[in-house]
Amino acid sequence: MSTEAVVLEWMALRAALFDWLGAAGVAYEGTRDAIVAGMTALDGRLAADLAFVYHVATMAEWDETFGVTEAQVRTVADASARLLTAFQSGWDRDPK
Repeated sequence: MSTEAVVLEWMALRAALFDWLGAAGVAYEGTRDAIVAGMTALDGRLAADLAFVYHVATMAEWDETFGVTEAQVRTVADASARLLTAFQSGWDRDPK
């Protein structure tokens, strides 16, 4: 269930990222462009959180040999929570 939890966490975070970018009027084509736009607008810690969650979730989803521990699930959840808070609080840096 740890692998599924990480993938679902990413899906929720990705939807929030798309909403955040859309509300700011930022055009993007696909997840890769959205991640680049998000990382450009976010500060160092949040940009690193976004990259981390994306990479762990992608590995969890596509590499059947990639194991996810309970501790890693908590780390992903914490990083996602920081990002969701930033997106939902009207992050002061427009992603433009």
